Order: sequence, then C-alpha cells, then structure tokens
Amino acid sequence: MEKAILLACVLAVLIPTGLCLSCYECKMNEQYKCVGAFKVCAKNEICLSAYAKTEMTSSLIVGLRKCAPAKLCDQSYSLSSNGKKMTLSTSCCKTNKCQPSPKVKDNEIKCPFCTADDSGSCSGDQTLQCTGPEDKCFSFFSSGSSGQPTARGCVTSNICSSNLKNTIVPQSYQNGKIVCKDPESDQTGDGDQSNGDNSS
Repeated sequence: MEKAILLACVLAVLIPTGLCLSCYECKMNEQYKCVGAFKVCAKNEICLSAYAKTEMTSSLIVGLRKCAPAKLCDQSYSLSSNGKKMTLSTSCCKTNKCQPSPKVKDNEIKCPFCTADDSGSCSGDQTLQCTGPEDKCFSFFSSGSSGQPTARGCVTSNICSSNLKNTIVPQSYQNGKIVCKDPESDQTGDGDQSNGDNSS
C-alpha cells in the first residue's frame, strides 16, 4: 500500500492531476512580502496565487499563495474604495511547485462604479476601467440593503454564476447578492443574472 501511494505521488509530479501536488504557501506581511514554504496539497487542489492592486500601493502585491480548489481560479473584480481603484484577482497553475502569474492588465471593458456613501446610496455615474479577464459589470446588494446597490464595478463571469461564499469577494459581501450584466447594457442596478445566498 505504501509503495502504491509513493508511486502515485511520483506520477503526480509528472502529470498535473492535483494528487500530491506541492505548492508554495505564503501570506503577505507588513512589508508587502509573501513569505512561507512549500506544502503538499490535498487531492484535486492546485496552486493558486491571489493578487491585489490599489492606487495607494501603486504596484501589484501578492496577497497569498496556497493550495486551493480549481473553482477559485481566474476570479477577478475591480471596484472603487475611498475613491481609489482596487483590483483583486486569482491565478492558478497545475505543475509541481509552480507559481502562477497575474492577469491584471487593463482590457477594453468599462463599467459604472460606486461604493455606498453614508446615506447608503450608490449610483454608478462614473466609469471604471476593467482588468484582465473581467467581462461583466456588477452590482452588489448587501443583505440589509433597501433595493440600492452597495457597490458597483467590474467582475469575471465565474463570480456571477457562483454562490458568493465560494468566491474571492470580501467576507462583508458574501451574505449579499450580486447582479451582473454585459457592459453595454449595464444602466441600472437590476439585472438578468444574479446569485448569492438568499439572505437579503
């Protein structure tokens, strides 16, 4: 039995199945450095890197690297926080000890953006340049919202079609609902593609 497990691990190094894959695992420290060590992943996990970029930091930051399920790969969203653009994205690779590259270059899509002010209202009267694989415009509705979105911006389709608890959006948004639209038709907070848990 031990020989069979050892053989499976050896083959997994050569074939990217996710079995016994070894990935770098780290988290960002106060110096914006991702420090850690390699870790053997669970079956069917692959190597994921999460990236963040804000106008305050001005450069791309590796927020973390870890073993993760493939459903978290290639997710990205951009929004405005305190008047500054913020982009969070993930990228993955499937070979032993690989380190995924970011996908954060601007694309040709623009979406309305806003974050809720003190009154709780959020109207997308400005446009935000979308990034990398982001192909939809989104509106977030928090669980306690009164029909008005609490944030708007750019997002990848795989976040639109998933329960928000299985995505990279912040914890504060995961109990709400996301509504997505194609960029050319995103004029209101209502939409034809929505998801999230139905706690709102």
